[in-house]
Amino acid sequence: MSDLNPSDDQSRERRALGAPALDDVRDALEAGVRAYRNGDFADAKNQAETALHDMPNQPDALHLMALVAHQSGSHDAAARHMERALTVTPDNVSLRNNLAMMYQDAGRNEDARATLDRLLEEQPEYHGAHYNLANLLKAEGDLSAACDHYRLAIRHAPDFTDAHVNLIQTLLEMGRAQEGVDAAHKATASVPVSATVLASLAAALLMQNDHTGAAEASRKAIAINPLSGEPYATLGNALLGLGQHDSATDVLQLAAARLPERADIHNSLGVALLESGQLQTTEW
Repeated sequence: MSDLNPSDDQSRERRALGAPALDDVRDALEAGVRAYRNGDFADAKNQAETALHDMPNQPDALHLMALVAHQSGSHDAAARHMERALTVTPDNVSLRNNLAMMYQDAGRNEDARATLDRLLEEQPEYHGAHYNLANLLKAEGDLSAACDHYRLAIRHAPDFTDAHVNLIQTLLEMGRAQEGVDAAHKATASVPVSATVLASLAAALLMQNDHTGAAEASRKAIAINPLSGEPYATLGNALLGLGQHDSATDVLQLAAARLPERADIHNSLGVALLESGQLQTTEW
């Protein structure tokens, strides 16, 4: 998603409103942005509607309405709001990129693809469009092409964390574990303080049966973000591979508490309990 910052565009519509009305619109937009960033989507919508009452084609307010609709799962409505915003600012590459994502979420993959293709024809180095196109290709099952566009996104934005993580995960899904490890090491060089990148590195190393490396990367990820469950799961499995069953049990219990729906974590916990001789006295 593009960043939310009310623009300083001085359109004829804004000039015609006069200073007091313009101030009211600005105040409503700033309050709406704050509410959105704080997760108060109802207030964000109310503030955007207030701005649109005075300025029906205000692109920032329409953008905010689109993001709120997207968060609520109303993807068709989100796309309509974004289309209206783009009638006012048709050259805004960030909004066009967001529109493509909203089309995809609405099940309109052909519209999403056409939007991204046009955007990349005009802006071939725009990392956001490569990333969204990669996500679309992955959803359609073309994992190899998805990897190509994740790499292009990274080439044009080397610190693009999500592109690094998705590239690593896609390579692992393809069974290309060594490439996943190589991509993960490159990611840690570009984004050295990222829990998600380190967790992806740990997962890649675990797939390569490098239990020591996986445990080290998992611990680094946990040190940065102790709330995420995935690094605990990887660490627990790495400790199982190292034969440290008691430690694995403790860590996998933390993973299961954070990700209770993950059957694979409960299965690993059962193995750890069995190997450590605790299964007969522990309910899990």
